[in-house]
Amino acid sequence: MLSPSSTAFPFRPALEPIVVDGIDYVALAVADVERAATFYCELLGFAPDRSSQLPHAGDHAVVQAKSGQRVVLCRAPGDKPPDMGRHTAYGVSPHARESIVERIMRAGVAVHDYQEDRNAERSENCYFYDPDENRVQFIRTTAFGEERGAGVSSIDHVGIQAVDLEWEEDLYVGLLGLPVTDLVGWRTEDYKRAVRWGEGQQDMAPGTRRWDKRYSTAFGRSPTIARPNMQLFVSTGAQTLGIFLDYAFYQLPPEEQIIGVPRIGLTVAERELAAIEERFTHAKLLSDGPHWHPPASPYAASLYARDRGGNFLDFCVKR
Repeated sequence: MLSPSSTAFPFRPALEPIVVDGIDYVALAVADVERAATFYCELLGFAPDRSSQLPHAGDHAVVQAKSGQRVVLCRAPGDKPPDMGRHTAYGVSPHARESIVERIMRAGVAVHDYQEDRNAERSENCYFYDPDENRVQFIRTTAFGEERGAGVSSIDHVGIQAVDLEWEEDLYVGLLGLPVTDLVGWRTEDYKRAVRWGEGQQDMAPGTRRWDKRYSTAFGRSPTIARPNMQLFVSTGAQTLGIFLDYAFYQLPPEEQIIGVPRIGLTVAERELAAIEERFTHAKLLSDGPHWHPPASPYAASLYARDRGGNFLDFCVKR
């Protein structure tokens, strides 16, 4: 992968960067809120956060990692986009990983050990799905030590899908100024690794590889070739946002819908809200807010927006 310090690095901010402090919450769609909360608390070791209520989340439950970051489990039945990179990755200590994996396997949850392209994700990975088919990834961390128990430590990064990676680069890097940390799919080595995946030599994480059709002179034949799926990773303060190019059709939310689930809560200072709204307007993307929230919300204000891939965002101000 290219390094941001390389002279060949292609993506540069066009404006003064927006200061994003991190990913403070993710809102996930679930069919049964109580079932989902039980899974995240009893099996993954999250703590219930019964005092927090998020606006524009419908019927929901809130659970917390040791870091204080939240997972909001929102009742949102209906069809979901196909899994082409969309996931939430949590930091866990080696001890926590061992105990959690043991618990979920006893509960009948299948655990996968995929390979990744990013160096930061190549150590002791594991993947599984929650009861509502939201993909979960564990990343090894010792930030909270081993003595804090066997629960999830933090949200490490979130993966989203993009219908056009150039559009998302223009928004997240060019207009918002988020630093690029990793690129996948630009180097010859990425293509060589994709060939090894196509030959069954590497078991890669969903969303990282694709089969592309090749041209053929033979009528009725559609030969395919293994290719790396384009991926762009940007820093959101202490966490990372991974953007995966889609490789199958999926239905975007209605164009006028700005607030929805799944959603990522990015924490910013109140002074940044006006600049963010202006930049979304410049990109001809709609935003909604700022909205000022009641005391039950852990956030004082929110500016809601969505990118062109239909990913919902909340630029939120913490109390």
